Amino acid sequence: MAAASDASDIALRLDRLPLTRLHLGLVLVCTCAMAAAISEMSLSGALSAIFSTGASKASSGQLSALLSSVYVGAVIGAPLFGWLADRVGRLNMLVATLSWVCLTSLAASFAHDILQLTICRGLAGLALGAMPPLVISLLADMLAPRHRGAATFWCIALSTVGPFCTLMFLRGMATSAWFGGESWRLTFVVLALLCLLAAGAAALLPESPRSLAARGRMADAARSLARFERSPVLPWQGDATAAPVVAGARPTQPRHLIYTLFALSPWATASFTILWGAVLTQRGFALNDALMVVGISMVGPMLGNIVGSMSLDRIDRRHGLAGCSVVMLLSGAVFVSSDITWQVVVAATVFGTVTSIYLSLMNLYAAELFPTEARSRLLASAWALNRVGAAVAPLLLVPLLRNHGPQQMFAVIAGTIVAAIVVTCLSPAGRQRQAVA
Repeated sequence: MAAASDASDIALRLDRLPLTRLHLGLVLVCTCAMAAAISEMSLSGALSAIFSTGASKASSGQLSALLSSVYVGAVIGAPLFGWLADRVGRLNMLVATLSWVCLTSLAASFAHDILQLTICRGLAGLALGAMPPLVISLLADMLAPRHRGAATFWCIALSTVGPFCTLMFLRGMATSAWFGGESWRLTFVVLALLCLLAAGAAALLPESPRSLAARGRMADAARSLARFERSPVLPWQGDATAAPVVAGARPTQPRHLIYTLFALSPWATASFTILWGAVLTQRGFALNDALMVVGISMVGPMLGNIVGSMSLDRIDRRHGLAGCSVVMLLSGAVFVSSDITWQVVVAATVFGTVTSIYLSLMNLYAAELFPTEARSRLLASAWALNRVGAAVAPLLLVPLLRNHGPQQMFAVIAGTIVAAIVVTCLSPAGRQRQAVA
């Protein structure tokens, strides 16, 4: 009873803290980690274009394996690293995953053929699959309810600058006489350096007091909390005790609904987007133009999450998810059917925007429902199901695209979006701006 009381006291004190410089450092480190993870994933879209044309053109089987490999790795790595995070510390595992991606990215830059590149991508996926749930779990643990949603949206919004810069850098190097078609190698080296810097910065931060308390390490939790309490308050913050903490009974966990939502979402949010390059080159777009469209579309997620930070935290998570799904249906249909370049660019940007918002909402929704002592494990397990869908989908969608065209391929994706809307309507209310259990 005394341990439970101490854990509740630590959680209450943590939830009443204003934003401090240490919180800001945490959000920035999480932003860098997410930027690295999303950039690595977004490279699949560029690789699908690079290996769909010219001298580097791969067979359908080779391309499907390359695109699926990172998600196959994520299926294995997400639950494993999530389980470890609940036992050895979420911040420790974030450092470990960043270090692992650094090594695998360097290995990918030296790959001699598409088989070796596929293996490197699969190994990178082990850590990449765990990184988003680790970041969301950390933010849910350490941020007060009144700041949690907005700060998470800002973290993801700023992290989407990474994929945009990555793809623009890749395109710029692809047009140079020095690198040309091998520009993806240098891109992997740059991402490895980003992961190394983020891992070093994460190692300087304190572990989650809430997570430590849930594991019975009260002395360590108190020391970690003391660092947050001593940290200078950011200038725009008011009194730490001024804003009440909205509490409530521990919510029920309809895991089957949440897991189903995670399993359905990657067909649209991951697999469709990484095939954009292949869709555009098949429809007659030049490789550089296809890379430009994919790169420009990366601006949308940043703007969308900034808007989300100011508005979507005030409505039920389910309503936001359903609204994003409808917009994905409409913009995706325009992308695969329009022959007008500006419409394709706008549709890709809108789709990318709502996809990023959807993923932010879905992860926040699940993290706020799952209990602290198992948050990383359960969220990572849900994310693993997401990666299963992302791994399986290209194996079916690439042959469908090449044999029947983009419209028929998107019809399958649209069916998964409709199914996700139904599941969303059946799911329980979210816990935005409430204390996590």
